[in-house]
Amino acid sequence: KINSFGSIFAILLIDFSLVIIVILIINKNIRLNLEIVASTDTLTNIGNRNRYNEAIEIYLNLFKKYNKKIAYILLDIDFFKSINDNFGHDKGDDVLIKSTKVILTNIKKDDLFCRVGGEEFVIVSENINTKDELEKFANKIRTSVENFDFELERKVTISLGATFIEKDDTKHSLFKRADEALYISKNSGRNRVTIL
Repeated sequence: KINSFGSIFAILLIDFSLVIIVILIINKNIRLNLEIVASTDTLTNIGNRNRYNEAIEIYLNLFKKYNKKIAYILLDIDFFKSINDNFGHDKGDDVLIKSTKVILTNIKKDDLFCRVGGEEFVIVSENINTKDELEKFANKIRTSVENFDFELERKVTISLGATFIEKDDTKHSLFKRADEALYISKNSGRNRVTIL
């Protein structure tokens, strides 16, 4: 009787342990999935503003620690509001999705690419070392979008403002400088790259 009680107890203990392990594994997977969902833009499946906010702090620290060249590009789709107004929001969403896919084919896997606003995106890259390289890279992205067939009655273009992380930059100063460059691109006729 003692042996059979001990065997039953051991089996119950093993079963209970297995249940706990399964619950922990499921819990971890749920947490990981929630983290992915919380940092992914649901329309374009790239990083969202949460992902951007986390990552940009890492890039700023990387620059401060190693003085590494890090390029920063802010871009948005030209006249996006009129695309929504003239062709509908579904077509606007389609333009966002297709633009994202075109841009993804032109950047490296380890580049950060996030949608930070309606039609506003940020690219951060450690793979660019000079202003000339940055201009060439940004123009490659620009022309790829311009040459893509969005199946609209008009061309879709983007404007870009680019810079490098500089000494004493904060998340806000970096964004502001790139935004100023983007503003210049837009005021100079759009479908352009400006580097500050």
